[in-house]
Amino acid sequence: MIHDFIVAHRFLGYAAMSSFLVLSGYGFARLAPMDPIMACGSWSMALLFFAFALATTRALLPVGPILALAVVVGGVVWMARYYHRHRPK
Repeated sequence: MIHDFIVAHRFLGYAAMSSFLVLSGYGFARLAPMDPIMACGSWSMALLFFAFALATTRALLPVGPILALAVVVGGVVWMARYYHRHRPK
């Protein structure tokens, strides 16, 4: 059933998985605030899922890979800033 949903609605499936990973990263950030690498790992997987969803959507085909690259670069910059601000001193 999940496979059929992902085949029929690829973008929604990847966006749902990305949302789940973002929320789990937020949970990691709240449960273990002294170890931000757990949250950054979850957020990086979410970033890759969302970028793949943008890059493979046929309706966004000419612009999709460019949007995916912009999302990846912006997400990595944001995670680097988060890690730098919340790392233990």
